[in-house]
Amino acid sequence: MGHAERDHAILSPSSAKRWINCTPSALLAEAAGSKSSVYAEEGTLAHEIAEYALTKYTEGEYDPIVDEELPVNDEHLKNPLFSIDMANYIRDYCDYVIGEYYEMAKADGSSEMFLERKVDITDYAPDSFGSVDVTLVSDKTIHIIDLKYGAGVKVSADHNEQMMLYALGALKAAESQNITDIRMTIAQVRLDHYDTFEMSKGELLDWAEKVLKPAAKAAIQGKGKQVIGSWCGFCPVKAQCRAQRDAILADFEEKPEPLLLSDEEIVDLIGKIDKYKSWIESVNKYVYDRAIQGYKWEGYKLVAGRTSRVIKDEAKIRQALLNEFLEDEVLNIKLKGIGDLEKLLGKKVFSARFGDAIESRPGAPKLVPESAKGVEYNPLCDFDIEG
Repeated sequence: MGHAERDHAILSPSSAKRWINCTPSALLAEAAGSKSSVYAEEGTLAHEIAEYALTKYTEGEYDPIVDEELPVNDEHLKNPLFSIDMANYIRDYCDYVIGEYYEMAKADGSSEMFLERKVDITDYAPDSFGSVDVTLVSDKTIHIIDLKYGAGVKVSADHNEQMMLYALGALKAAESQNITDIRMTIAQVRLDHYDTFEMSKGELLDWAEKVLKPAAKAAIQGKGKQVIGSWCGFCPVKAQCRAQRDAILADFEEKPEPLLLSDEEIVDLIGKIDKYKSWIESVNKYVYDRAIQGYKWEGYKLVAGRTSRVIKDEAKIRQALLNEFLEDEVLNIKLKGIGDLEKLLGKKVFSARFGDAIESRPGAPKLVPESAKGVEYNPLCDFDIEG
């Protein structure tokens, strides 16, 4: 069964942070359904390539020390989302997994590797199961490794709810009764971010009883209070969420005096702009998607976009004009962007061959919280000021 075809659970580990913190969201999201995206499809391909390569390793047909290239089957190579970079990232990931496998065997005497192992978490959360990318098991230790191919925000493994649910399932499936240590790693390969968190078996089971079980019981019944937070980002019902709307409207309660906002009030708004934009954009997308599907919003209508002219027979026009004019008068010949060229050659090869022909230029300054990374920018540096 392919990676994308595996069943999904109502209380899925991947959305555990959301439904543990906002219990009504589980059934609301289930009713709304989920939609695929090119990013999800790209992630699915990366997972399948990793599983294929590691399977070859367990079967003795691939050795990263001997074999220069990652094993990739024809179906993966033909996929338009496949790239040399993807293969390189997954090779780095496989090297990490194999290295951890050896280290565990060296420390504990032996270890086993399970790929895409389906785990059952229903002892703690009804209708909860999932597939763990890699599970390494020794007599005393379980190591869960989760591959994430997205290039967005770095995700911490520290008390990560998804990983802890996987660990509970892996613990149930483990044959050894001597397990004492749980290790969890999130591998964001495109960010070169491998984050590991360790906890004892006792700590994991204590969390499961005190936090997970009560939240799961409420979630599967659709009970509890809507709570907004960082977990709202990919919620399927974010646009319709009343708690989201009410929280934003509360920020704009009418205050007649004074007529102008103070600097303190402006600072408060700055910190919330991204939250406002995120929710408004989700509403825009929701209403547009439904309108495209035929839903009629009262007081609104869909109209055709602005007409644009496009050349439908490029060869005919090119040949005719090249007979009359010079090539540079007819054609725009321009080198593709750095990203496209890196996909063509691979990042490392492109950098090695053409690094001296590339320069990095700073972008426009942006306002961020003082706690954010980065050296503070001084706008006065743009001017020649002499004392």
